[in-house]
Amino acid sequence: MKKRWNFALVAAAALLLAGCGSSTTNTSTEAQTEPSAAAETTQAEAGQEETTDTVGDKRDNVVIALTTDVSSLNPYGQDNNVTNQVMFHIYEPLVTQDRDLSIVPCLADSWEESEDGMTWTFKLHEGVKFHDGSDFTAEDVVASYNYAKNESDSYKSRFATVDSIEAIDDYTVVLHMNKKYPLLLTDLAMVCISNKENIEGKTEEEIGNSVIGTGRYKLVEHIKEDHIDMVVNEDYWGEIPEIKSVRFRPISNAATRTATMLSGELDVMGGVSVQDVDRLEAAEGIHIITEPSMEMVYINMEQTLDDNPAVEGGGNPLKDVRVRKAMYQAIDTDMIINNIMQGHAYPTATLIRDTFNGFNPDLERYPYDPEAAKQLLAEAGYPDGFTITLDAGSDITVNSSEVAQAVASYWEKIGIKVNVNLMPSATFLPHIRPYEYKTGLLISAWSVYTGEGITMMNQHCYTYDQEKGTGNANRGHYSNPEVDKLIDEAMQESDKERRAELTREVDQITHDDVAYIPLYVQENIFAVKDDIDYTPRFNKYVFAWDISIK
Repeated sequence: MKKRWNFALVAAAALLLAGCGSSTTNTSTEAQTEPSAAAETTQAEAGQEETTDTVGDKRDNVVIALTTDVSSLNPYGQDNNVTNQVMFHIYEPLVTQDRDLSIVPCLADSWEESEDGMTWTFKLHEGVKFHDGSDFTAEDVVASYNYAKNESDSYKSRFATVDSIEAIDDYTVVLHMNKKYPLLLTDLAMVCISNKENIEGKTEEEIGNSVIGTGRYKLVEHIKEDHIDMVVNEDYWGEIPEIKSVRFRPISNAATRTATMLSGELDVMGGVSVQDVDRLEAAEGIHIITEPSMEMVYINMEQTLDDNPAVEGGGNPLKDVRVRKAMYQAIDTDMIINNIMQGHAYPTATLIRDTFNGFNPDLERYPYDPEAAKQLLAEAGYPDGFTITLDAGSDITVNSSEVAQAVASYWEKIGIKVNVNLMPSATFLPHIRPYEYKTGLLISAWSVYTGEGITMMNQHCYTYDQEKGTGNANRGHYSNPEVDKLIDEAMQESDKERRAELTREVDQITHDDVAYIPLYVQENIFAVKDDIDYTPRFNKYVFAWDISIK
């Protein structure tokens, strides 16, 4: 029997009510569309403490803080949280996820998986237009997916199981698979659709300089490291948002973000420093919202190269599981959570979120034991330790610099001399790409929003292969044929319970191999003005259409 999901009739009303939704060097990027005079006025005033734009007696503009600037305005440039949050205002995917991670329609009204799982057919929503007035058709989907599949290092892994993309007619697209993949929709939910004319024959820079999507908002102006201004798309195919103009302000310094929020210049601020929670909550006109995130903070270690680029004098001690385990047991994660994160984080023994299918509640962290760590180093032939560089993003997560310094200090105590190399995310993210082989030891964060633990394992623990698009987040180049085999089986398994069993097997093996060092699950912390009605999403994206004015 074929598996069929058809929302064309059932979900049409919901689509009309809600629409869909769930790294660049240029100093300035301007949209190709011309804003109205009123919009220009709105954007000029968007960063002011006092606003004048109103709907009746309510304003209709907001200013949202970002923890860093977008990595790229090319929708296939960098797949990271901040960039995705901004891109989804302008561009849209075929399918998306609602708040409980369920797949719902977006630019596709319905889809059908063949009985053998080797084809997926999508029926597109008709009447959708891009911001330049051109029609959205199947040819745009084909061009977007082909570019993401063949040209984008950040997105090609999402098409590792896709053999080809075909337009059957103007509003029907078929994906031909090279193997069965029941979780395809969770990958497609993260891939934006651009118009064909803006992709084919264009360079990455040219695509990023012509920002034209089908989304709720149009780009007005991007001034690097200062602001990103957007106005509502009045011709949007779904419900027009209440918020008519939005300014994103990238502010990488946490103290500066807090000061800007306290001054009244921001309406919504994510990435609140744990040190500033009490101060912001005590401020008049501001309230704090907290919730566990899906972002896992972890350490990657180069495990394949004979000469690790991070190791002074050559060689690679990290190829030895005893060294990796020693580094794991040397870190007092509870201290980091309690003192540096001030309780706003949760310890974890795995990269898999506890709400995801395949989570293993019986998996335990290796205990903090510096003496055992020293013994392991000695057994591995490093009684006096070694010297190594730890790469870390200074603004990649809350208190990321302080956490990196703390980790380094713990390693120093067991004889490993550490040089901490802090970089802003714009430099850090390209530096740690698996195909660059520039980093040999790093601390970072990653999240997936599929609800499936195997997708996290697939990205982090499958053998990295740039050409095949596998292991796209496997920055330590961990490789285990048995793990690859189990992941392959799980990724093709339609039965959820069997998929969970396979996921737990993978989790146990990678835990025993110390494929990575898990640290903690972050807590999402938002500061919000009291006149703003806002409920955060699971992925910590702040979407302007989720905001209303009281």
